[in-house]
Amino acid sequence: MASIVGRDADAADDIGRPAAAYPRRFRAAEARGVRIGRPLRLLGRTEREIDEALLDRIGRAFLEEDDAGAALAAAMRLPAGTPGRVTHRQLREALASPAREATRTRERGRPAEREFGRMHSEFGAEGEFGQLHDAEDEFGRMHGAEHEFGRMGRDRSINRPISYQPTELSAQPQQPTELSAEPQHVTERPRAPDALRRFLDEVTTVPAWVDWDLVEAGAAVQRRLGQNEADVLLQLSLVGGYRFGGPTDVLAATGALTGSTLRRLAETQEWTIALSEPGALRPYGTAWRATAHVRAMHALVNASLLGRREPDGTEADDTDPRSTKRGSTKPDGADPASTEPVGTGPDRTPPDGWDIAHWGLPINQADQAATLGLFDGTLILGCRALGVPIPPSDSRALMHLWKWVGHLLGVHPDFLVDDEWARHRLNYHVLLAQDGISEAGPRLAQALVAAQADRTYRGPSWWQPWRARFERERLLSMLTAFLGVRSMRELGLPLRPPWAHAYLLPLNVWRYHVLGRGRRGRERLDRWGRRRSDAILATYRSDPR
Repeated sequence: MASIVGRDADAADDIGRPAAAYPRRFRAAEARGVRIGRPLRLLGRTEREIDEALLDRIGRAFLEEDDAGAALAAAMRLPAGTPGRVTHRQLREALASPAREATRTRERGRPAEREFGRMHSEFGAEGEFGQLHDAEDEFGRMHGAEHEFGRMGRDRSINRPISYQPTELSAQPQQPTELSAEPQHVTERPRAPDALRRFLDEVTTVPAWVDWDLVEAGAAVQRRLGQNEADVLLQLSLVGGYRFGGPTDVLAATGALTGSTLRRLAETQEWTIALSEPGALRPYGTAWRATAHVRAMHALVNASLLGRREPDGTEADDTDPRSTKRGSTKPDGADPASTEPVGTGPDRTPPDGWDIAHWGLPINQADQAATLGLFDGTLILGCRALGVPIPPSDSRALMHLWKWVGHLLGVHPDFLVDDEWARHRLNYHVLLAQDGISEAGPRLAQALVAAQADRTYRGPSWWQPWRARFERERLLSMLTAFLGVRSMRELGLPLRPPWAHAYLLPLNVWRYHVLGRGRRGRERLDRWGRRRSDAILATYRSDPR
């Protein structure tokens, strides 16, 4: 393993801050990453030679965050009456289409927030960390009752064109699209706080590289994947991600180990379904709003785990062991009333033992890039491994879809790509940068497998335990084939023969190569994909907890 400069967390610079360029987790288990990444290197056509400059960029990204989201979270955690404070209601209204807000309120008699759902349960947060529990009131349950507000993934009302803007995420200032401006017929409201305006500018400004036709083509490709998409994202992306410490420890710290596994799975499944709907990712579309809420929630989780501000809004006292913001005071000369987040780096010791020097920031740019790679590049390779043909045109469209989603989530432009092979190369280096497995990984994986018995399947009651057992065995069979024997043992999961792959491969060859040929075949696959995705979601929604 190449030597890493600047990993001594005890070293300090000339003003007393730790001088480490990377957290200790960086390349802490590189040999393991090489082993796990061997199939990716072969299938992803990644060269054997390591790009040290790329690894350096990934290492530094462990200590970087979404700046606009961090500023928004800091403003939302200010006490009532503080200048610059952003309320949950302001965020909801800002992300709702102004032209439709009054109509929605008149028709349903309730605020628009019901449409989004309680996305806090992605992290299982139940008020353990400061004001994180307020997010439950803010977002509501994402998969809430259909009889109240219908299905999130079927809102097709936003189809009007969005103007292209010649700007990148990193360019300043950005030019807003016409949808980011208030219509003239809407009563003028007080100026939004700066943090909220900055956040809105980032999610409503459409970069010049966005091709809406390609985004819609990518959504169509994702719809046609159907059951295969759900299998790969659950097994190779989600459970596969549990093999590395960091993100799993964030989930554990926010209560995901004690929360409802089915609820979290339902919310993820519903979000991915919404992303594939026509027009849903355009500004103020349903999936756009849900994705912007995910970004805000990530920022709130980060702020809560880092304890950036005392509950009363005052700065923390480094000498007080009870302080929720020890080691994170602002530097000399900083504005004490500023709502901007403190700079990144391993110079903060957040509450409840979150170790920045080891893990980096709880939700950081490197892990965000890794997660994005699990949703685009890993999805493509996994579906191909199941016999699904994904030609270069479909690959390009799907990658472009997720590049736009990554932009909305606040992923740094350095990690946004719409070339499949560039993503595989990046994913391989992300694997090399990881630490080993932590205690949270096996517990999360085992809870997910056990949750198969809690799903409600179609059919009579006597059929439920038999179907649940089949789904559990099918899941274990596919996990064994996808992850390998050593990873299954690390996660504490029982091994099974790869019988599921044995029947899925010929089935997908028949479905995609024979029945899916031509325009009518693609339409047939589209209908099948919708049915399967909705059916899977229905089994998760029945969770009574």
